[in-house]
Amino acid sequence: MTEPERILGAVEGGVWWDRGSVATGARKWVEEHPECRRIGMSQWHLLLTVIRGSGTFSEMGEKLAEHLGHQAEKDSYQQQWGQPGLAKALGEAFVKAGEQRDNRETLLKGFADRLSKEEWAAVESRRRMGRARQFLEFVMKAAVVPQKGKEAQ
Repeated sequence: MTEPERILGAVEGGVWWDRGSVATGARKWVEEHPECRRIGMSQWHLLLTVIRGSGTFSEMGEKLAEHLGHQAEKDSYQQQWGQPGLAKALGEAFVKAGEQRDNRETLLKGFADRLSKEEWAAVESRRRMGRARQFLEFVMKAAVVPQKGKEAQ
């Protein structure tokens, strides 16, 4: 295994971002958008399935936006993704989650000089994809699974 392959493997393993900060951001988003609790578990899983297999962060974002837009159009009663502003807010939060950085990620930059520009772009894209996907997973858990002592809205 080459050094770039080892670095890419480490990024995909989720060691380059703080899961706690991602989870906190997801819980905060759910608190700010309580209407997302109307979205069923199957819809969240479908959303995660749609973005799976994306090659780049940009492609992942495009798939997410396209899916949410299509689902919002189909939701004529505005009970799911068609709720005013919900799909757009989730898309924006997804992009923001992928762009955020924390102290762990500064360590990753130490490997940048060992990689070509193309390899570094792939590493950055994978990091952003992993962090954003994990954000969606935490949002799903916070939105669907009621907190202890609280009921789902």
